[in-house]
Amino acid sequence: MIATTDQQAERLVDIQRQAAENGVELDWRSSKAISEHLPETLVKNALWSLDKGIVDSHQLMLALLKDVECRGGHVVYNTRATRITADNNSHCVHATDSTDDYRLYGPLVVNSAGLGAVTLAHQSEGLPSNQIPKLHYAKGSYFSYSARHPFKSLGYPLPEEGGLGVHLTLDMAGGARFGPNVEWVEKLDVSIEERFKEDFYNATCSWWPTIKKESLNPAYAEIRPKLKGSNEGFFDFRVLGPEDHGCVSMVHLFGIEPPGLTASLAIADTVAGKLQL
Repeated sequence: MIATTDQQAERLVDIQRQAAENGVELDWRSSKAISEHLPETLVKNALWSLDKGIVDSHQLMLALLKDVECRGGHVVYNTRATRITADNNSHCVHATDSTDDYRLYGPLVVNSAGLGAVTLAHQSEGLPSNQIPKLHYAKGSYFSYSARHPFKSLGYPLPEEGGLGVHLTLDMAGGARFGPNVEWVEKLDVSIEERFKEDFYNATCSWWPTIKKESLNPAYAEIRPKLKGSNEGFFDFRVLGPEDHGCVSMVHLFGIEPPGLTASLAIADTVAGKLQL
């Protein structure tokens, strides 16, 4: 995480302190020390994570799928869970696809439906309504960079309201992209608009002045499930187990947005703990 002014550097101190309270070690780095990883930038100070990396999301999904199938499990595609009821001391998940309706029975249920988790929770038998948060949609767009870049590490500006700010990400092939921005929306529309290029350019050139605007290209967009709306502050992942809502052997996951994928195995450990597995 980088700072380009003394005022921003003061905020880094607070972030470093909060990280330490959460068990995360972040080293303080000077502009000279960080220039090896982020050359050609106007970074004054930075926090350096000693435990960092990037994830090949497709390979991760394939590895998890293999683990499931090797243990006798099945992944059912193109099927939507519509509600959860109780049946003979077990849970029943009602599901539908393009042609049929199904009932799936099991002793444990984990609602990890992402953008649909709140809707499914409202259709869960016995779940108190006061345990279900209100959902807000935040659209985040990304722009790729087609020209050469000098970076060897990810670069994060200070967080902004509703998100992490337009940051630098490197993919598995070393290509650079920037994002996401924050656009509060009502509909699940993931089209990306060229009009944001100027905003992305201005946000990035504040710390990388040699960026070429013409090399920024619309890449993709995502919708993130937020537990707080615009100007309401920030609320992190919410994982509710039986001790929270009173429903035996059931866990609900709300607000699991990026970096939920990167943290998926840690989230799974938390879910297992709540189910006493």
